[in-house]
Amino acid sequence: MSEQSEGPSDGSMGHHMRVPRDKMIAVANFSVGEVMGKAASFGLDLGNHHGAYLTISAARPGDTGLFWLVDPLLVNEITNGCDEKYKGFSQSKPVFLLSRFSIYGERLSSQSSKLSGGQPPGAVVGDSDEDGEFYIFSLSGLPPICDETAMLLTAVRLGFMSMVTARELAATVFNDFFLGNQWAALDN
Repeated sequence: MSEQSEGPSDGSMGHHMRVPRDKMIAVANFSVGEVMGKAASFGLDLGNHHGAYLTISAARPGDTGLFWLVDPLLVNEITNGCDEKYKGFSQSKPVFLLSRFSIYGERLSSQSSKLSGGQPPGAVVGDSDEDGEFYIFSLSGLPPICDETAMLLTAVRLGFMSMVTARELAATVFNDFFLGNQWAALDN
């Protein structure tokens, strides 16, 4: 397992973030809510999925460990909570994706999930910042396509990925839910 550390408790997250932790959480929560709101109209059944666990981590090229920025946090809980098993899934997806990204350049956990029995959809590698750090956004608890869509939207809204890149990535894994919907303003 890779090394893990948590950031400062003051919410600033030091040099590892140019976006405050609270804003990251708020934007992720907005994205999750929007995805949950559109799921039924797209024919996706949320069933008993009432929320999800969010994990945001950072690394630099060549790193074997992650710096946990949000370690895992329940977002958009509506009723009855979210099954605890999704907490672990939310943390394991970025670890898995870090190795796939470092070796193969894969930016979505779903890019390898069908090939090698890897992690299900829901983790997204954002673009690197000016210091070379990149961020992995992970969600677990909704149907997998919803997890992935919410994290693509979060990465775009926070400025860690362009909408063009998000659409290209979604197309590589046939994420029609992301591609087939109009999403609220992406400059939140």
